[in-house]
Amino acid sequence: MSAGEWLAFAGIWFLATVPLGPNAFNCILVTALYGVRAMAWPIIGLLLASVIFQTLVFLGIVTLLSAAAGLFTLVKLMGCAYLAWLGIKLWRADARPFAEQDELKPAPLALIRRACLISLSNPKAILSYAALFTQFIDPQMPVLAQAMILTPTALAVLFVVYAGYALAGAPVRRLVTDIRRMTIMNRVSGGFFIFSATAIATAEMRR
Repeated sequence: MSAGEWLAFAGIWFLATVPLGPNAFNCILVTALYGVRAMAWPIIGLLLASVIFQTLVFLGIVTLLSAAAGLFTLVKLMGCAYLAWLGIKLWRADARPFAEQDELKPAPLALIRRACLISLSNPKAILSYAALFTQFIDPQMPVLAQAMILTPTALAVLFVVYAGYALAGAPVRRLVTDIRRMTIMNRVSGGFFIFSATAIATAEMRR
């Protein structure tokens, strides 16, 4: 891969990652609820999901899933169901002061797992990975050698983008100073995930 191709990949991947979605919103929410010290855990979960997606692309499994339309649709709807469940859980969550939120902070593994599942539940993500990565994979060259270039680049870009979103949760934490504002934040967060699930499922059913 030439330097020009590498820069093109990094630039396109950055533009594809920046738009606000469930992953970014989760990073903001974790920092807002549990502070900057907790921001690393959802990012690790996202990076883990990215490695899984990339592995599926490099192994060609995405092509097989796309060919099995019924199975792929089922996977998509299961992902939507998870996002909707997470949204309802956030919507109904009790509003507590941040001091209590800190005491009830989930274990790092739980935050990693939730972020990973949110990312894996997005049915469009795997198609995005396949569409972009295949443009830069030369079938005449060893896949492993190309993966050793593309994967670290993609992970570095993801880290930068989502670290930025996670840091954006810090001022939110300072603004949410009472129970009423905490309730509003829970409802906005839950509504975002429910909306995302509904929009994805509706788009799938119209296909």
